[in-house]
Amino acid sequence: MLLLIFAASISSLSAIAALLLIGQIRIERFAKPLSLIATGLLIALALSHMLPEALHEAADPHLAGLCALCGVLVLIIIEMFFNAGHSHHSHAPQALANGGLGILTGTALHTFCDGVMLAAAFAVDQGLGLAVATAIFAHELPQQLGDYALMLHCGMGRRQAFSVNLTALVCSVAGALCATLMIGQIEGLLPYVLSVAAASFIYVSLSDLLPRLKQSDNRILMAKRCAFLLLGVVLALAISHHH
Repeated sequence: MLLLIFAASISSLSAIAALLLIGQIRIERFAKPLSLIATGLLIALALSHMLPEALHEAADPHLAGLCALCGVLVLIIIEMFFNAGHSHHSHAPQALANGGLGILTGTALHTFCDGVMLAAAFAVDQGLGLAVATAIFAHELPQQLGDYALMLHCGMGRRQAFSVNLTALVCSVAGALCATLMIGQIEGLLPYVLSVAAASFIYVSLSDLLPRLKQSDNRILMAKRCAFLLLGVVLALAISHHH
């Protein structure tokens, strides 16, 4: 349980520490490579381990597939509703009214789901849990740094902007604890939670990757991006190898 709580909180604590000790400008140069590695981790874990595990263990594999479909649809709807809040760049003093509330709400929902995914992964085995924790960390760290910057754009002060990181911390731990209690109480629930988690990983990784494929960059830069992406895949396969 302590390992699960640590895994659920490490991304937010690291983001807060990085902003305090290093500063946002220096960190931003590492954000894109880290997010590409995270994309490789997420999609490899979902397709090579989590989804096969869910389909194998589920009493009804078709229901597990339906849960995955519902997971993707819910994420699309959430993204559609809260995207406006994430792209708002107003400098008005009332930060929550100018997009801050949308950012906080979206962060709360997203990180609560991250906590659920972590709990499901640790319920399968510790190795998969650590692999999922690594993937979430690599994805969440640059995401939370970006959300912090958006809170500043919405009109919050530097101390107030840390509310987005604190929200992520609380909701991620809450999601992990709630999912642990549910999985423990309801027998046979784990495969369906895993299928939703896998669908979420696939959605998040592709929604981050596909916009980059449309950008017209030089071939050397594209090769570097492919290398970071493949590094994430290799890391995922190495961490979560089948026993």
